Amino acid sequence: MSLKTRLRAMLEERFPALFALLLDVKARLLPDRGEPELRLVPLLCRRDELAIDVGANHGTYSGVIVRHAARLIAAPAWDGLPWTWIM
Repeated sequence: MSLKTRLRAMLEERFPALFALLLDVKARLLPDRGEPELRLVPLLCRRDELAIDVGANHGTYSGVIVRHAARLIAAPAWDGLPWTWIM
């Protein structure tokens, strides 16, 4: 495992709020290096409708969606689901 991967995992585990903030800053400052799907959010959300982020984790998508929808429900992923135990 590379040093970058280990540092990222440590930061995510020990400082989740800071990690989420850094992901948001990266997504805003470097949109081409982040998640390419984030560019689709303005096309998929309407300012007068509810949006649902299923599998929300650090808020990368939620932070973008909330700027393009009337309201947002962020449902976090839960790794303890039975079908994830099988796979």
